[in-house]
Amino acid sequence: MTLRATFDGADHIVSGSPLMDTIACTRADRLVIASTGKKAGAVTLASTLTAASDGETLTLRYSLLDGGQEIASGIGIFGRQRSGTPEV
Repeated sequence: MTLRATFDGADHIVSGSPLMDTIACTRADRLVIASTGKKAGAVTLASTLTAASDGETLTLRYSLLDGGQEIASGIGIFGRQRSGTPEV
């Protein structure tokens, strides 16, 4: 998947994704990015990416949609890996 988007809320082209052909991103605040993906004009993805204020975790919350109905959702929590820190 390839995309280049700015935080202007406008639709930007996505290539190589079966889920969406455009994405629109906004900065809700300095730690939160909200995104909406669309396929043929219909919303297929709603997501938020939130950085913890201490910079140690990044949380992704997403919903996949079909015909306006949520068909899947999830949360991913990512911890910062420092160099020299063993992976678990």
